[in-house]
Parts: sequence; structure tokens; C-alpha cells
Amino acid sequence: MFFKNKKGNSIFSVVNGKLIDIATVNDPVFSTKVLGDGVAILPSDGKIVAPVNGEILTVFPTNHAFGMQSEDGMEILIHVGIDSISLEGQGFKSFVSEGKKVKTGDIVLEVDLEVLSQNNIDSTIMLIVSDTVGKNLKTQVGIDVIAGKTKVISY
Repeated sequence: MFFKNKKGNSIFSVVNGKLIDIATVNDPVFSTKVLGDGVAILPSDGKIVAPVNGEILTVFPTNHAFGMQSEDGMEILIHVGIDSISLEGQGFKSFVSEGKKVKTGDIVLEVDLEVLSQNNIDSTIMLIVSDTVGKNLKTQVGIDVIAGKTKVISY
């Protein structure tokens, strides 16, 4: 195909909520962008969806995070909660497995935000672009976002 669909140059929200600056999250691995650049979202519900069309590369055994690759080769990590791995999967449910093809807005994970709250786990969700070398990511912050509908990163 000679002309590429420009929609492939956007990453959409993975959850309903409020978009915040990744540099403000309470975890230095994410706030200092060790794993890559991106955004964070304060979720208003626990339905986590695919941010792009692509393929699931990995689902962590505890279901608190997953990695995927967009159709245009962008590697993306979605991490639900800060120190949520300590729950050992409690409150998390996965709807996908490695190798699964997904479309923007397809449900990938569900998290019970009440379980996180009861265990004093910060529910902030990080959406990280792993390889940002040579890429100019554009983000917004402070806006309300809708899962699978609101563009949160353009490149």
C-alpha cells in the first residue's frame, strides 16, 4: 500500500480517566522515563483497552501489565498501578494472551480499583512507548480521556 493510514500515528487512551504528566507519577522508574516516554492516567474505572491496533507481545503473569506492538512497529507497555505487582494478580483479569491481534478499544485487562484501594495501591496507569529514539512524541495533560477514543500520544 503506497499511502499509510495516518491513524497509525496516534496512541489512544487505555482507560477512562484524567491524563497526567508521566513525570509526576510516584515511581521513579516511570517518572524518570527509564522504560521510555509516555503518559499516565488516573482511572475512573477498571476497564483497560488496547491503545492501538496491533499484537499483544506479553501479558505479565500477575495481569497488572502488558506489552504490545502497534501495526507500524511501535512497542508499547501498559502498566496498571504503582507496586501493583505485590498483589500477585489479586483484582486483575486478562482477556488476551501473547500473540493475540487486537484493535484499538478492544478490552485487554480488567482491574478492580476497590482491591487496589483496599491495599493502598496507587491506581495510576502508565502508557509507555518503549523505543522513542528518533521519534517526536506529542502529548497533552490535564484532560479527561475516554478509553479507545481520546488520542493521548501522537507521533
